Amino acid sequence: MTDLTPLRISATIELVTLAVLLTNMATLDAHTIAALTGPVHGFAWLYGVIATWRDPRSVRRHILLSAIPGIGGMLALRSLARADADAHTAAHAAATQSQP
Repeated sequence: MTDLTPLRISATIELVTLAVLLTNMATLDAHTIAALTGPVHGFAWLYGVIATWRDPRSVRRHILLSAIPGIGGMLALRSLARADADAHTAAHAAATQSQP
């Protein structure tokens, strides 16, 4: 099982910065906020895609999910966690079945 903490941090930053950018657009439309938050959001998105791509359990579906702007990191994180749970359940079932 690979540690998902860096992806979890990246996905959270991606989601929070998206909320800040959308709130800024809907209210103040301040250029300074967009100039500071936009690059952070882009970096978090890119890091999430690369972290998902480098994960040994990652398949094409996980990578495509991570590439969705805004929520891709959270979707990939959820999908990878579900894959971990499925693998754990399958391993436990196989171990239980092999016992006399």
